[in-house]
Amino acid sequence: DSVASRGLGDVYKRQELQRRIDTAKELDFGSIFQRSLDLFKETWVQGLILTLISIAITLPLIMLIYIPMIVYGIADPSAFEQGDLAALPIFIMAITLIVVIVIISALSFALQAAFFKMIKKIDHKETNEDVNFFMYFKQPYLKKSLILSLALIGIALVSALLCYLPLIYAIVPLQFFVLFFAFHPELSISEVIKLSFKLGNKKWLITFGLILVAGILAQFVGMLLCFVGVFFTASFGYLPLYHIYKDVIGFDNQPEIFETNSI
Repeated sequence: DSVASRGLGDVYKRQELQRRIDTAKELDFGSIFQRSLDLFKETWVQGLILTLISIAITLPLIMLIYIPMIVYGIADPSAFEQGDLAALPIFIMAITLIVVIVIISALSFALQAAFFKMIKKIDHKETNEDVNFFMYFKQPYLKKSLILSLALIGIALVSALLCYLPLIYAIVPLQFFVLFFAFHPELSISEVIKLSFKLGNKKWLITFGLILVAGILAQFVGMLLCFVGVFFTASFGYLPLYHIYKDVIGFDNQPEIFETNSI
């Protein structure tokens, strides 16, 4: 009975999310942008930490790509002098590159989801929520993060192969993958994708405009601060997405971490 009740509850929740998207009010560009600026003043430290953690995770993983070449060079130093590189280390390097990209994508996805939870906690002045950057690094969330990040990369690649125009369209729904995962990790992979595209279609123009303006502003201000400022301003690009999700979907008094029963 409890399983059946939980199943009915999940169905109702998914229908409710779809209903909120269908009945979403018109969003105001200026209001969202201003609220994003105000929230940035409260969350820039967490955004800086997100950037630094991402770099700390990414750099060692990138170094793994060069291990096959380093090992090969130690075993046969003359190969580099002659420019005669064996196919095997190049093949291993290519496979390692793919694996590293997948790992980095999954970890980055999980970190971004945790960052959105932190934004919500700060925005709503919550004091009793246990939120940290590594909250989605445990099972089953990391597995779902991996699959969603692969789906995101796959959709982006296919869109790019179709003369890039579909990618311009797809880039908006793809941004919402991490938000639905962050606030509703109980949703299946297919449900996250469907709801993200539904929300992206509904609010495509304003989302694209805010992403573009926020990204340009973050980079411009960062460069004015001797380029190092980009580390401080990079997270600003996430905040308009958060406010769009907040205005359309909203937040319920739900447990912060759900049991994930399906993918």
